[in-house]
Amino acid sequence: MGNYAVMALGHVLPVPANTEWDPDVLKLPVTSRYRRNLNAEQYRKLLAALSAAKANKSPYWNAVTNNCNHFIGELAQAIGLKVPGQFQVSYAFVPALKELNDGGGAGTGGASGEHRAAATPRS
Repeated sequence: MGNYAVMALGHVLPVPANTEWDPDVLKLPVTSRYRRNLNAEQYRKLLAALSAAKANKSPYWNAVTNNCNHFIGELAQAIGLKVPGQFQVSYAFVPALKELNDGGGAGTGGASGEHRAAATPRS
């Protein structure tokens, strides 16, 4: 939440955060994606994890202790995925998650549910 100054401060101190959708996110380039088909139980667990995150009335963000990698990791664990170490640059986290769970090779698109024909180019 806030502006770039607040985000910069978040690299050393916890700053306010939220889990509300921000339509401006759609303007950002997609650097990596990982899709999985979920069964009904996994989907239920994912929704429960999202509800728990939204119920946190005093969320904070910090580049080291509570960042986007941590959030993705919590959701991934909720559906039973293995999670890579969260202390890495954000653009490396999703490929590492894919590698841990699907091997990340070119032939894994069907297993992970990623549809290459419909995928947008990666930056």
